[in-house]
Amino acid sequence: MVNLNDIIVEFEKGKATLDNFMGLLSFLEDLFNKKIDLLTVQGVKSIRIENIRKNIEECAVYV
Repeated sequence: MVNLNDIIVEFEKGKATLDNFMGLLSFLEDLFNKKIDLLTVQGVKSIRIENIRKNIEECAVYV
């Protein structure tokens, strides 16, 4: 089952700024009217606990 609270994003080259990340997070939380766990592809890859990383990869929505 996909949890729509977990969303993984990949920004265009040169667009991965804190302002863009926070703006997207705010937009998605307003859109879905709930808290969102927003991760980048690099953020997921940096998770060291394998079973947590795999769970996120399997359950997250890639946009």
